[in-house]
Amino acid sequence: MYAEIARLTKFVASASENQKTVISRQLDLANARQELNEDELADANEDLTRAGGDPQSRIKKMVDEHNAASQDSGGHLDLSVVGSRASSRVPTSNSFLARGRAWYALRSDQINLARQAGIDRIGFGAHQAS
Repeated sequence: MYAEIARLTKFVASASENQKTVISRQLDLANARQELNEDELADANEDLTRAGGDPQSRIKKMVDEHNAASQDSGGHLDLSVVGSRASSRVPTSNSFLARGRAWYALRSDQINLARQAGIDRIGFGAHQAS
Protein backbone atom coordinates (compact mmCIF):
# COMPACT_ATOMS: atom_id res chain seq x y z
CA MET A 1 0.00 0.00 0.00
CA TYR A 2 2.87 2.37 0.78
CA ALA A 3 4.36 1.67 -2.63
CA GLU A 4 1.09 2.56 -4.32
CA ILE A 5 0.86 5.84 -2.38
CA ALA A 6 4.47 6.70 -3.29
CA ARG A 7 3.83 5.86 -6.95
CA LEU A 8 0.66 7.99 -7.12
CA THR A 9 2.37 10.89 -5.35
CA LYS A 10 5.14 10.79 -7.94
CA PHE A 11 2.57 10.73 -10.77
CA VAL A 12 0.66 13.73 -9.39
CA ALA A 13 3.82 15.82 -9.49
CA SER A 14 4.54 15.04 -13.13
CA ALA A 15 0.98 14.69 -14.51
CA SER A 16 -0.90 17.13 -16.70
CA GLU A 17 -3.82 19.12 -15.29
CA ASN A 18 -6.41 16.68 -16.62
CA GLN A 19 -4.63 13.69 -15.11
CA LYS A 20 -3.91 15.42 -11.78
CA THR A 21 -7.57 15.36 -10.78
CA VAL A 22 -7.95 11.65 -11.48
CA ILE A 23 -4.63 10.73 -9.87
CA SER A 24 -5.38 12.95 -6.85
CA ARG A 25 -8.64 11.06 -6.31
CA GLN A 26 -6.80 7.75 -6.56
CA LEU A 27 -4.19 9.04 -4.09
CA ASP A 28 -6.90 10.13 -1.65
CA LEU A 29 -8.54 6.71 -1.96
CA ALA A 30 -5.19 4.94 -1.38
CA ASN A 31 -4.51 7.12 1.69
CA ALA A 32 -7.98 6.34 3.07
CA ARG A 33 -7.42 2.59 2.52
CA GLN A 34 -4.07 2.83 4.30
CA GLU A 35 -5.62 4.60 7.30
CA LEU A 36 -8.41 2.00 7.43
CA ASN A 37 -5.85 -0.83 7.32
CA GLU A 38 -3.84 0.78 10.13
CA ASP A 39 -7.00 1.21 12.24
CA GLU A 40 -8.02 -2.41 11.66
CA LEU A 41 -4.53 -3.58 12.59
CA ALA A 42 -4.57 -1.53 15.80
CA ASP A 43 -8.01 -2.93 16.69
CA ALA A 44 -6.84 -6.48 16.03
CA ASN A 45 -3.76 -5.94 18.24
CA GLU A 46 -5.96 -4.59 21.04
CA ASP A 47 -8.29 -7.60 20.72
CA LEU A 48 -5.33 -9.95 20.85
CA THR A 49 -3.94 -8.22 23.92
CA ARG A 50 -7.32 -8.33 25.68
CA ALA A 51 -7.65 -12.03 24.90
CA GLY A 52 -4.24 -12.67 26.46
CA GLY A 53 -2.75 -13.95 23.24
CA ASP A 54 0.06 -11.43 23.11
CA PRO A 55 2.14 -11.59 26.31
CA GLN A 56 4.75 -9.19 24.94
CA SER A 57 2.14 -6.44 24.54
CA ARG A 58 0.75 -7.17 28.00
CA ILE A 59 4.22 -6.85 29.52
CA LYS A 60 4.89 -3.64 27.57
CA LYS A 61 1.59 -2.20 28.81
CA MET A 62 2.45 -3.10 32.41
CA VAL A 63 5.90 -1.50 32.07
CA ASP A 64 4.35 1.64 30.57
CA GLU A 65 1.83 1.84 33.43
CA HIS A 66 4.62 1.37 35.98
CA ASN A 67 6.74 4.07 34.34
CA ALA A 68 3.79 6.45 34.24
CA ALA A 69 3.07 5.83 37.93
CA SER A 70 6.74 6.36 38.81
CA GLN A 71 6.82 9.65 36.93
CA ASP A 72 3.62 10.84 38.61
CA SER A 73 4.99 10.19 42.09
CA GLY A 74 8.54 11.23 41.35
CA GLY A 75 9.72 7.72 42.23
CA HIS A 76 8.52 7.97 45.84
CA LEU A 77 5.89 5.78 47.41
CA ASP A 78 2.97 7.88 48.64
CA LEU A 79 1.95 6.49 52.01
CA SER A 80 -0.27 9.42 53.01
CA VAL A 81 -3.49 7.68 51.96
CA VAL A 82 -2.72 4.52 53.92
CA GLY A 83 -1.38 6.36 56.95
CA SER A 84 -4.43 8.57 57.24
CA ARG A 85 -6.61 5.66 58.36
CA ALA A 86 -7.40 5.80 62.04
CA SER A 87 -6.09 2.34 62.95
CA SER A 88 -3.08 2.43 60.65
CA ARG A 89 0.46 2.54 61.98
CA VAL A 90 1.95 3.57 58.63
CA PRO A 91 3.56 7.01 58.84
CA THR A 92 1.72 9.85 57.13
CA SER A 93 4.97 11.47 56.00
CA ASN A 94 8.39 10.28 54.95
CA SER A 95 10.26 12.09 57.71
CA PHE A 96 12.61 10.24 60.03
CA LEU A 97 10.58 11.25 63.08
CA ALA A 98 7.29 9.94 61.62
CA ARG A 99 8.93 6.66 60.66
CA GLY A 100 10.52 6.34 64.11
CA ARG A 101 7.17 6.89 65.81
CA ALA A 102 5.54 4.32 63.56
CA TRP A 103 8.31 1.78 64.32
CA TYR A 104 7.97 2.41 68.06
CA ALA A 105 4.18 1.96 67.90
CA LEU A 106 4.50 -1.25 65.92
CA ARG A 107 7.19 -2.57 68.26
CA SER A 108 4.99 -1.77 71.29
CA ASP A 109 2.10 -3.64 69.67
CA GLN A 110 4.38 -6.59 68.99
CA ILE A 111 5.52 -6.71 72.62
CA ASN A 112 1.95 -6.45 73.90
CA LEU A 113 0.81 -9.27 71.61
CA ALA A 114 3.73 -11.42 72.72
CA ARG A 115 2.85 -10.82 76.38
CA GLN A 116 -0.76 -11.79 75.71
CA ALA A 117 0.46 -14.97 74.03
CA GLY A 118 2.64 -15.79 77.05
CA ILE A 119 6.02 -15.17 75.44
CA ASP A 120 8.42 -13.51 77.88
CA ARG A 121 11.16 -12.44 75.45
CA ILE A 122 10.85 -11.28 71.89
CA GLY A 123 13.69 -10.59 69.52
CA PHE A 124 13.98 -9.25 66.04
CA GLY A 125 14.06 -12.68 64.37
CA ALA A 126 12.58 -15.65 66.14
CA HIS A 127 11.33 -15.61 69.72
CA GLN A 128 13.39 -17.44 72.35
CA ALA A 129 12.04 -19.53 75.15
CA SER A 130 13.87 -19.26 78.47
